Amino acid sequence: MTKENIVAGTIMITNKAEETFFLVAVEGESNTLPTVEMSGEGKSPLGSIMESLLKHVNVDSESLRLLDLTNIRGNGRNIPLFVFDALEKPADVDTVLTDRSHFAWKKSSDITEILTDWELGGVPIYH
Repeated sequence: MTKENIVAGTIMITNKAEETFFLVAVEGESNTLPTVEMSGEGKSPLGSIMESLLKHVNVDSESLRLLDLTNIRGNGRNIPLFVFDALEKPADVDTVLTDRSHFAWKKSSDITEILTDWELGGVPIYH
């Protein structure tokens, strides 16, 4: 396994109609989990991914709560995965995106397609 200082994360948000969506990164015709390289500035994995996600989603950081922490494995990589839940419930989830060309909201059925290339583990691995 190769060592990489990458952390992944997503935000789960529910709109006023009670539909739930997950934040994904758009890469050409496909979607993937948002990732960020850990900075050498001493930030924790949690701080690194939270800061990155908040650059692309206009929600109050106080409205995010950590829902799940796991590890994803695949393609010779082990990456911690943080899943946040946003307490805010916008009428239209696209209104909280700051960069619609690189990020989108996908329903849970779509997110399972993204996870098919990864094996989920219960314990995060940090490098």
